Amino acid sequence: MKKNKKNLINTTRNSLKLFYGSLENYFSVRGVLKRQLEEFNDDNATYKQIIKFNNIMLKFYKRKELIIEDIENLKDVVFETQDGKKLKGLFYIPNRDSNKWLIACHWFSGHKYWALYHAKVFAKMGYNIFVFDFRGHGESQEATSTLGLTESFDLLAAIKFVNEKYSVDEIALMGTSVGAFIVNFASIKYNQFFLENNVKLIVSDSAFTNIETVLAFFTKKLIWVVPKTKRKELVNKFVESQNKMLKSEGYENLDFYEMNIMKLITKQKDLKLIPTLFIHSKDDKQTPTSDTYDLAIARKKFDSEIRDEILNFNHAMHTQAIKTHFKIYNNKIADFIVEEAKHNKSKELENIIKLYNKLISEWKLDDLNVEDKRDKKSLSLY
Repeated sequence: MKKNKKNLINTTRNSLKLFYGSLENYFSVRGVLKRQLEEFNDDNATYKQIIKFNNIMLKFYKRKELIIEDIENLKDVVFETQDGKKLKGLFYIPNRDSNKWLIACHWFSGHKYWALYHAKVFAKMGYNIFVFDFRGHGESQEATSTLGLTESFDLLAAIKFVNEKYSVDEIALMGTSVGAFIVNFASIKYNQFFLENNVKLIVSDSAFTNIETVLAFFTKKLIWVVPKTKRKELVNKFVESQNKMLKSEGYENLDFYEMNIMKLITKQKDLKLIPTLFIHSKDDKQTPTSDTYDLAIARKKFDSEIRDEILNFNHAMHTQAIKTHFKIYNNKIADFIVEEAKHNKSKELENIIKLYNKLISEWKLDDLNVEDKRDKKSLSLY
């Protein structure tokens, strides 16, 4: 296997993977959880990860609602991208009679299990879920990371793969951080492909809109003593170096400067925007919340009738709004699904509303109880 050249993105990715992995391992399979696994009489690595993440949901997120107990509904798969990268995916099929699918995309240095658990609300709303590791992440083939440029091929391959394996009536997409950028970027750049494959709605959590903005935002926090003009020069040098790397790996037609959703909207012909729920926090330290507002405004300017919505919190750590504002976060996603079903006059509308009411009742999403420390914190930071 060809070894990837060292660069800042790969080095950062690998360092963060080690850091986050060590934190995750604190919740590894042991004790009661190990005995739980032995009940399945299986040493399957996926089962171990699921039980570990069940523990994370219980001990760190403190939300038993997010645990996955029906491990028998999980299926490991491998699929391939158009540029020959082998990716590891995971089907979660709790709704066997449903032809609705949610494809969830994880953040930079994350992996498919985070995407799966953050998307649990979709399973409660009647969807089956497909998650996968982007190239260079998790169990997928090692590759150079590009913060979304080549990873868009991974999302296209995932959409194609789900359609090949199952009967699909509609697809929803959910992305977090870099995963959100990829979903937003690809849904415009490859718009016709998305429409042909029945992508009906998108949930975008903590997105950015272009590589230059997010790098400038990030470098401002790291090297604030450097003048603004100098920071811009550093960002441009970095982008140029990444473009050289792309060319050296055979991606002659890709350009880091193309990673700009705002410009892409104005350039695309016959563009049909897909309704999107944007979620962000004003104090996000990794991606600028202004990017989410700017994108929503640009989309509305392009199509005044687009059914986008924004859920913006005052306070929540990057990618962690689901933890801090569990009830508000999930209620909004479920409500967005219902509203889109109503607009599209879905033949399943009655059942979707039943699922929504059941979810609200089971997860108590409409009951923010000040006596509950978690709800009290959410209200104070909302």
